[in-house]
Amino acid sequence: MEKFALIRFPDGGASIIEHNRLLRKVPRKMAQIYTHIKGPTRVDVIMDRNSGVELGYIYSIPTIYYENSEFLFTYKERQLGLLIKELLKDEIQLLSAPFISEILVDEDREKLRFSGIHTIDSDFFRVAAMYSCFMGLLKILKRQLPYMDIGIWRGDTKIGEIWIHGLAPYFNKMTIGGYDRHRLQKVSDRVLKETGLACEVTTSIDYCIMDRDMLIITEKPNIPIDCEGLLFLSYPIDVKDLDKMVGELVFHSGLLETWCDPFTDTDLNIWEELTLHNLLLYSLSGNYRELVDRGMWQGVGFNQFLSLICSQGLGMRGLIGSNGVVTYDRFRMIYFSDGSRTIKVG
Repeated sequence: MEKFALIRFPDGGASIIEHNRLLRKVPRKMAQIYTHIKGPTRVDVIMDRNSGVELGYIYSIPTIYYENSEFLFTYKERQLGLLIKELLKDEIQLLSAPFISEILVDEDREKLRFSGIHTIDSDFFRVAAMYSCFMGLLKILKRQLPYMDIGIWRGDTKIGEIWIHGLAPYFNKMTIGGYDRHRLQKVSDRVLKETGLACEVTTSIDYCIMDRDMLIITEKPNIPIDCEGLLFLSYPIDVKDLDKMVGELVFHSGLLETWCDPFTDTDLNIWEELTLHNLLLYSLSGNYRELVDRGMWQGVGFNQFLSLICSQGLGMRGLIGSNGVVTYDRFRMIYFSDGSRTIKVG
């Protein structure tokens, strides 16, 4: 198994100082100057808790900052050169980071590829894992489903169609929206033929999202989404979205078990954990690697991903939302803490 590298969520080099006993003793400003000169640094090791095998390393790039909902990468050309040198020294062939596409542009990733270092993002894993783990919610909500009003915006995309066909058998009221009315109508006709459910079709996002008990968005919307029910963001999220994702029932990913038990002394945030899980699955599963490398973002890739995790025995632990991990038990507690949600149940 090839070793991988996980770049930490930008912290301006704080984790480098934190993991260096000598740097912690010198004045903060002096320590920061040192980290900027030295550049990207390995700050921790990722181990398999059971076997003790090294799986990969965690790095920090000190000149990347998260400010005003954006990433700022200063002295980028020099830092990228130092990063490549550090990764080659540690024999790293696979690299990822939270929102890596906003840290490294195509030209940067091409430089890494030329040096034998492959980069991957976590967008496909995040959305596909959410779709897979969503099925666990159907069991929890089985008494509510017939009474729920669900809206799916951008049902005229491949991902939207997957959500529509996957959920139609469970609901009695579904509104599907998008810009291509002809395609939406074809999807609606097929759903009616296969399940008997007559979907309402709309090209108005305002109407599609209005007063829904459950809302699934498959493309970044151009208006703020205010949903008092369940909200699932089934599209690639950029770092600017983080401050807008508020609420206990807003979800953007699923949480799957892995074949090994990764362990590190570093406290990873939820975006780093998602990146780690994606790296592990990519490293350990040739089938998943093929899905990602073939760019199976649309259509069949989601169904293949679901088949993959079922055949490999990967357990579904719950969902990930704006407040972190929400296990199925935790979801049940949050959702049913509002007694009004049981009123619709006959």
